[in-house]
Amino acid sequence: MKYRAIVADDERRARSAIVKQAEWERHGIELIAEAQNGDELLEAVERERPDLVLSDMRMPGLHGAELIRTLRERYPHIQLIIISGYDDFAYMKQAITSRIVDYLLKPIRPEALHDALSQAVRELNARRQEQERSLHVQQRLNESLPLLSEDLFHQWMVGSTTSEEGLLRSLGLPDRPQEAEYTAVACVMDNFAEVADNRFHANPHLLLYALVNMVNELLAGLGRCFRSRQQDSELILIMYRGLGHQELGELLDRLGGELKELLGITVLIGVGESRTRPHQTRDSLKEARAALSWLHAGQLENRTAFYALLQPTARATHHQAGSIERRLSSAIDSGSLAFIRQTVEEVYDEAGGAAGMSLASIRKLNADLLYQLERLVDQMEDQRAYLAELAALRLAVGSELNVPFVRRCVLKFLESVSRLEIKQRKERKVIYDIRDYLEQEYARKHSLKELSDRFYLSKEYISKMFKEEFGANLFVYLAELKIERAKLLLTGSEVKVRQIVDELGFNDESHFSKTFKKHTGYSPRSYRDQFRLF
Repeated sequence: MKYRAIVADDERRARSAIVKQAEWERHGIELIAEAQNGDELLEAVERERPDLVLSDMRMPGLHGAELIRTLRERYPHIQLIIISGYDDFAYMKQAITSRIVDYLLKPIRPEALHDALSQAVRELNARRQEQERSLHVQQRLNESLPLLSEDLFHQWMVGSTTSEEGLLRSLGLPDRPQEAEYTAVACVMDNFAEVADNRFHANPHLLLYALVNMVNELLAGLGRCFRSRQQDSELILIMYRGLGHQELGELLDRLGGELKELLGITVLIGVGESRTRPHQTRDSLKEARAALSWLHAGQLENRTAFYALLQPTARATHHQAGSIERRLSSAIDSGSLAFIRQTVEEVYDEAGGAAGMSLASIRKLNADLLYQLERLVDQMEDQRAYLAELAALRLAVGSELNVPFVRRCVLKFLESVSRLEIKQRKERKVIYDIRDYLEQEYARKHSLKELSDRFYLSKEYISKMFKEEFGANLFVYLAELKIERAKLLLTGSEVKVRQIVDELGFNDESHFSKTFKKHTGYSPRSYRDQFRLF
């Protein structure tokens, strides 16, 4: 997993120098944004939540000690590298008291920047290891007894054990209660990924522990809650105290309300039919999941479905799914990002408010959309630039049922694709600017470093893109320009060869003659004699 960084400096050249000098890949860092003033930096940090910030001290807007103080107070986890053109003791003092990684003076030496990034990564690694150790200890404490019960329960549900005693033990029951009824309840959290990301530091396991503990406290002797091993966003409840539909419905409504209030979790609930024997809970769970798949995803008032009540009227909606798949496919085939975005917005707006869009249909919609986006990436010129984001999108929405959340994630991905396409078009335009510059200044001695500094692109990128666009190495192209100009001067004027050598920037006459003969098969004088125009 890479760390994410933002660079801020109001001077474009200084920013470009930092971006080019830093060995991002070597340090396992991804540059995600640039900012040109303090206010823009704060907005980028709020939006992108980076691990590392490299910032100039003096910029328009919020800057200096106040900028460091604000970043430290709001985002204490971020590693800061401060850059300044001023050897100012007050800034240095503020930087030290704010526990920054390093304080670099302009012009920045590559080795100093390398050392600062290495130190930042070491501190980030140390913090991550400490978090993982803390999480491991917490998980071991939380898992000890509950994990045993959970294992017994899942062994029973998958049929690897047939002992009712194991199931009763997993439910916390020493023996089978008299006149007990067993009812399975399947709860799917339709914003699970969003809450895990925003409130639990993208750690779904912590969220699941909190949920299971909270639900078990609420059930208190009426049933038991377990994590699902089919999907993270599902909880399984086994009720064993024989509650009627109305009473059980009120309990589940209360459960949904508390999860929403305390954790921001919204749940959709399916309830199977009651059974009198523990071994029949498998059948009840199948019914609960079936009821859940029939529940309308756009239905905001009633988010609980009882299998016994829905069974007579449940209807599949395959025709809707087929129509949506065709619309998405047509949009992708158009190749227009604007049209694709519009179609995605329409499809998910319809899904969010559809009276007949079941959870099963939502899952199919997500799967169809991810497939179509893979097709979109396959059509891109530089597929590698999108693969990581596509993988992250698949992880975020693959089993997600929260329609607005999926919509936001997909539109964000399309926006990212659009930004990258625009950036690549701009960079391709710069390659043509480089060509025009060479054609105007062909007599000068050029280097990749000079072109890199002038056009703010890396040397490697210029060399690669120039060859892709014009089918020739940049310096071969430049040499051919000079030879074509030399041909005109030799055949259309009486200019001496010595003057041509000086005008075209060759080292000497010998160098010019060898180069000219290599390209034309003639020496300069032979070419003039052979093709003179007058």
